[in-house]
Amino acid sequence: MITDAGDVMLAQVRRLQFNYNQQFKVADYLADVKARWGLLGAMTAKQSAVLSGAGNEIVSLAGQIGQAFGTASYITHEFQQLSNDPNLFIKMITAGQYPLALLFARQQDPQWFNNFFSSNHRPSQEIFNQAYNLVLSRTDDVKQLITDIFSQLILDIEVLPTGQTQDELLKLVEELKK
Repeated sequence: MITDAGDVMLAQVRRLQFNYNQQFKVADYLADVKARWGLLGAMTAKQSAVLSGAGNEIVSLAGQIGQAFGTASYITHEFQQLSNDPNLFIKMITAGQYPLALLFARQQDPQWFNNFFSSNHRPSQEIFNQAYNLVLSRTDDVKQLITDIFSQLILDIEVLPTGQTQDELLKLVEELKK
């Protein structure tokens, strides 16, 4: 657990390297979210498993499950906030933080976003609105990634011994998928 806590601190420091990084990709985003929010979820789940007296295999599996919950929860929350608040998009961009949907949009239309980011001055509200609409057009990509994480999460949960814990975790997944 101490090692995990140290890894979270290192991930927070590494995160600073990603701010304003024009080379930041979807894979980098996922690694970053797993290293920060996923690891916090893993630590919580592992601690719970240890305190319940579970064996090493279950503790390890609990860590995987916790990491997936932490990762999926962060991505879902970010996407919901972004979808509901165009001003948050502008705040994120100007702070050098690139949401997942933006990274998917940038993969789809790299030239448009290269022009957007390489401008000598702050883009106009109209240009920000265009960028926001391009980002929202990648909704299906973000939803698919979340679905993939939840699908693997369900498989991991089904490996747990049957009972109340497994049932409650499966209910939680279904609730988060909504």
